[in-house]
Amino acid sequence: MSGHRRHFVTVAGRQVHMRWAGSGPPVVLLHACPKSSVEQAPLVERLSRRFTAFAFDIPGYGDSEPLPLPRPEIADFADAFAATLETLGIGRAAAYGRHTGGLIVLDLAQRHRGRLSRIILDGFPVFTEAERQRFLTGYLQPLLPLWDGLHLPGLWARLRENYLFFPWNEGPLPENRNPIDMPPAEQMHATAVDMLKVMDLWRLGYAAAFRYRPQAALAALDCPALIMARRDDLLHPHLERLPPLPANVAVEAHSHDVAAWADRIEGFLADADPLPAAPRPAATRPRPDRPWSEIVDTPTGPVRLRHAGAGQKRLMLLHDLPGSGMVELPLMRHLADVARVTIPDLPGVGLSAALPEGAGQADLLDTLETLWRREGCNVLASRGLTSGLALALAARHGSTHPLALIRPCFPPAGDTDGFAAAHAPDIPPCDAGTHLTRLWTIARDNELYFPWFTPRREAIRAGLRPLDPERLTAQVVAMAENPAGYRRLVLAAVDPSGGSPAPHPGRALLVADPDRIGHDLADRAAGILPAASRETVVLPTVETEAAALRPWLSGL
Repeated sequence: MSGHRRHFVTVAGRQVHMRWAGSGPPVVLLHACPKSSVEQAPLVERLSRRFTAFAFDIPGYGDSEPLPLPRPEIADFADAFAATLETLGIGRAAAYGRHTGGLIVLDLAQRHRGRLSRIILDGFPVFTEAERQRFLTGYLQPLLPLWDGLHLPGLWARLRENYLFFPWNEGPLPENRNPIDMPPAEQMHATAVDMLKVMDLWRLGYAAAFRYRPQAALAALDCPALIMARRDDLLHPHLERLPPLPANVAVEAHSHDVAAWADRIEGFLADADPLPAAPRPAATRPRPDRPWSEIVDTPTGPVRLRHAGAGQKRLMLLHDLPGSGMVELPLMRHLADVARVTIPDLPGVGLSAALPEGAGQADLLDTLETLWRREGCNVLASRGLTSGLALALAARHGSTHPLALIRPCFPPAGDTDGFAAAHAPDIPPCDAGTHLTRLWTIARDNELYFPWFTPRREAIRAGLRPLDPERLTAQVVAMAENPAGYRRLVLAAVDPSGGSPAPHPGRALLVADPDRIGHDLADRAAGILPAASRETVVLPTVETEAAALRPWLSGL
């Protein structure tokens, strides 16, 4: 379990994701782009010894929704940050920002004077006019999902090259060689996942940073400030580019020593004039007009829930494995006018905490039952490999609530353990980045074969398949964000220790694939659902699935 909590706050109709910990005066942190607040998680936990520390995903990054602007500037991000603090009831705070986050903190200090008691700008960028033009025209290349998955090795090569030569897009020029260590694969993997979550949105904050000219704001700083950089920071040389600064601004170069760097950050922030303790974040405010998220506590840890719609019919939808609430958002939108739809990111996926070591299907069902009761759900649906989990949840107390299985999938009889281990193999991040291609293979072949790891003729899924590269990329993210947690989830979801599910006596719907394998899997489900009607979708798309589900839900 992490040493911080996650939360969503609704600001002007837009959701902002944050991490927070501790008690006492508020300290707010903003990350470098294109990363997310996961970069600041260790600092949040360190600062929570003295403060209430908040780390936010900048709009358009991580799990924060973008600003409703086609070309946001640093001033827009600063105003959005000020509105977020206002919504949280934080009147005045100390602040830390790294790279783009530092630019936003600086502009906030200028545009909203008195709001920040003192600030730290870490790895502060000071670009020349020539660099601005070079970066704006060549550095910010699109990141779009490709049908063959080549955007994944391309992204990894781009990230790795940026540590070797900055800027990455100009090739291996000797003058661009970086005198720094190559980061471990796990660190580069976290950045890759952050970029894959937002895809081409990654360019917005970066472009705003390249366009921003900080000289006037630096000269006008009227609160205590520290501009710093470690020697392993790509922007360490920019300390020498800083213009003349007011007497209240200190400049420090730091070694590679992370502990000493963190000590200095904590010490500088602790020197601030005493501020009132920060209020605890209030419950997430719902949005009636579009999907929204919240983090809720369960027996196995915090879980992210997505909600949409309203009404007496309260549907809980369990996503496939691999899958996530993000993958199911299009279907959620199609159903939101006939039911209130809730989709949990299952434990180990996305922002949901992984199942504890040694947890099994019973623990997973405890969490799902907690969510079912909390939301007052009365209709259950599942997709793919969570079909058995849905049947087990429905059978727990002899439930007769309606149940829908969308393209149901079950492990082959007699080898559940072997199936689970093969379905979710251990694929740790590697220096060459080939682990991302392996995850893409799982997501794509899962639609082309059953099981995906048996690519033989008899396992071919016939007909047109849903191979949308954006959806497949979201499935890669679902497996990659917490690899160990995802693997633990799959093992628990298909755990055979609970025995065969009992027949479900309530109303049921089977949405089946048109191919032979799809019919065979639906036949297995029909044996447990004696009252089920069956709809076969000619082409398995969100639209055809919704066309089968909507009249069934309306008739309940």
